[in-house]
Amino acid sequence: MITPMSLDPLFYNANSRAHGEDLIQLLDLVHYEVNGLHDQFQDLCNTQRNFASEMGFSCPVEQSTGPGRPRLYIPEEVMRGLHDVHGVWKEVAKEERVCYETILRRRQQYSMADSTQLVLESLTLTFQMQDFVKLLVKYFR
Repeated sequence: MITPMSLDPLFYNANSRAHGEDLIQLLDLVHYEVNGLHDQFQDLCNTQRNFASEMGFSCPVEQSTGPGRPRLYIPEEVMRGLHDVHGVWKEVAKEERVCYETILRRRQQYSMADSTQLVLESLTLTFQMQDFVKLLVKYFR
């Protein structure tokens, strides 16, 4: 049987050496890529993520000097802006990821009246002014 080696031993040895070197280079490249992927995987496994801040607004906390948990800091401008967008305080609480009662306390703290309360106060004032004008008209007749 005739083999390639028996036909030209020098050519066959040189060719297999070149293929062997190519194979070694290819294996080195694969080894390098696998190590890189392994390092990326390890980095992902060791990364601690803050999902609350990635998903939207997260209330900062005020420095606390006494016992208990720190108080959530919700800026007045943020509350007003979110209320302008949503129009409902419960939606503001959901957006800020705080309890609705916390929003009610901050509204009281910032003296933020509900818009319906402002309308009622305005109507009351209007009716009082109308009554006053009627009394003036009666008095000066």
